[in-house]
Amino acid sequence: MNRLFPILTLIVGVAVGVLAGLKAGADPERDLHGVKNAAGEDLVARSEFEAELNREKADRELAQKSAKEAFEREKWMKEDAERLSAEIRDLKDKLALQDVELAKIANERAERLTRIAERFKTMKGKGLQNLVTTNELGKFIADLRLEGDVGRKAVLDLLRSDDEEERRLAATLLMQGMADDEAIEPLREVALHDEDELSKRLASQALLRLEGDGVVPTLEELVANADDEGVRVNSMYGLLMRGKGVDEAIAYMKDESKSGMMKQALGSAVFILQDRPEVQPLVDLMVKDSRGKGHEVGTVQAAIAYYKKIATPGAVAALQQLAADPNLGAELKGEAAKALAALGK
Repeated sequence: MNRLFPILTLIVGVAVGVLAGLKAGADPERDLHGVKNAAGEDLVARSEFEAELNREKADRELAQKSAKEAFEREKWMKEDAERLSAEIRDLKDKLALQDVELAKIANERAERLTRIAERFKTMKGKGLQNLVTTNELGKFIADLRLEGDVGRKAVLDLLRSDDEEERRLAATLLMQGMADDEAIEPLREVALHDEDELSKRLASQALLRLEGDGVVPTLEELVANADDEGVRVNSMYGLLMRGKGVDEAIAYMKDESKSGMMKQALGSAVFILQDRPEVQPLVDLMVKDSRGKGHEVGTVQAAIAYYKKIATPGAVAALQQLAADPNLGAELKGEAAKALAALGK
């Protein structure tokens, strides 16, 4: 409004001047010219006045628009803040419920572990043989499996016990399908370093029964480095089950310094592997070594069954050799011939 004041003053001044001239009897033409000039100046001033009014209006509208936008932004920010606060409160409530639930789960887990530990103590003094024959071990394993990860953790904790009876029990439980890849390292430690011979051998038994090839490096290490022959033989058999370690097994069977009982145990177990043609060189060796000995008949019969099962060209050739062997008993030669006939050879 302050900017309009000089313009209004000018207009009023011009009008006053014109009126004063008329009253003084001035020249009409000159006065008319003056009026025209004053009128022109008035139009200019009016135009400037209207322009200023328009600028004022535009400024006012812009200010109103800016104020409205600021109000809307403030409103949105307030709504966002309220929504965010509500989400944070909801999240805190959920976290609090989760904490309660986790605490509940932890307490239940601890109680279950305590109950399992009490059952371990009860079973420990009964002896493994008694547990197996009474089927109590099988029932306990079924209960442990129902416990899921808690049951497996309890068994692994037991395997680390200072009590050798508890380690034996744990290894036996792991032999019965309780073991998984998580058990490989603790079982390896027992098989390599335990002072109790039975615990070592039970641990190696549990390792060889694991499914898959994840245990192969550990079995190879035990074959090479274990200080207990039973552990080495168990590990050797675990490799043979997977079609591996045939050369090492053949070298062991040829080694005169090795236990005859252990060789016999390994040899008997090999004939079970009737889905493994990779072990045929070992079967061939055992047939050759049995000739003229007391176990010749049993060994050759087991070999005939193996050859018939795998039915590879090499197995057929071995059967043909047995069927034509003049130094083999007629009964065994007949069994070899029957196996060939069954294979259409």
